Amino acid sequence: MDNLLKRIIILIWAIWSFFVTLSNICDGLKNLGILPNWFKFISGNFGYIQTATQIYSFPVWLNAILFILVIVWEAAMCILFFRAYFKCSKEDTAIVILPFLSGIALFGGFLIMDEFLIAYDRLGTIEQSHLGFFTGMLASLLTIRLFSIKK
Repeated sequence: MDNLLKRIIILIWAIWSFFVTLSNICDGLKNLGILPNWFKFISGNFGYIQTATQIYSFPVWLNAILFILVIVWEAAMCILFFRAYFKCSKEDTAIVILPFLSGIALFGGFLIMDEFLIAYDRLGTIEQSHLGFFTGMLASLLTIRLFSIKK
């Protein structure tokens, strides 16, 4: 039962990270004019980046680079989660640490940038969302580690 819970938690994060990555890719493609205006499966995160970085007048090309880096990071995290799902065993929990650490680092970075860009004040609940994902990743990893302790 413990292994089933571990696999369910990992699968949820794997599927979630897949859709986050895909919606960000679609957002980028729509901003490039490759996807039509009627296409709705977009994250809107590129717009968030542009709004957040306006405080320091970041150029569009820098925002695009930041967005691409986030997409690459999310894609790597997605691959790590699916790898962990397919390769994890009851005895081996080491393989699940890396995808969660990549997510914790990503959302920790977002929280730092929220403060640097003073985004919490201008973008509504974006900081709470980042904190929620940060906390969710941390809680999921801790849950898996606790259930994996030999009794």
